[in-house]
Amino acid sequence: MLSSDHIGSQEEGMKDNPIVLEAITVSQVTSFCRVACCRRFDAAPDMTLKEWSEALQIATLWRFEQLRAYIIMNIDSMAWDPFDRIQVADDCGLTDWLHPAYARLCARDASLTIEEGRRIGFERFAALVKIREDDFKSAIRSGSRWPNSATYGNPPGPKVNCTSEWCRPRYRLSSREESFLGKIAQSEALKVDGN
Repeated sequence: MLSSDHIGSQEEGMKDNPIVLEAITVSQVTSFCRVACCRRFDAAPDMTLKEWSEALQIATLWRFEQLRAYIIMNIDSMAWDPFDRIQVADDCGLTDWLHPAYARLCARDASLTIEEGRRIGFERFAALVKIREDDFKSAIRSGSRWPNSATYGNPPGPKVNCTSEWCRPRYRLSSREESFLGKIAQSEALKVDGN
């Protein structure tokens, strides 16, 4: 838009000559404005995870770097569900969030469901199921009991695993969950940029 010939006209942004923002929703702009209007010492706006994610999409698109870091910090403190983290990571380019979320899914006691498979896509779903199955087979062969979350899990808490300038997750993994990270990194279907 900035390189087009119509920039600079006095009619720019008028009813007959609007500025078109394709693929951006009113909801995204509203969420972004709620965050952008916060003063440094104001409390964070009371927004849902979806609204924070929408604001992050716009901050990323328009390269508001400090605002993006602020939004990520707030999302990080409220997105504990691995599927929410995967969704936000996919929508907003937070690739550093993917492997820890995958590890949490691999280590949990409950099987992955068809609905969860739909949420993350067939390739990722199949790769995670294979990693879980290989781990289970390995535990059976070694004669050890397959650990459960009651034994190995721990509640989320502060831990910085991320090397990205914009991603400082506090999504703490248990030792069992961390044991899956190497297997996840080797899976072609679960590769992310930089990994």
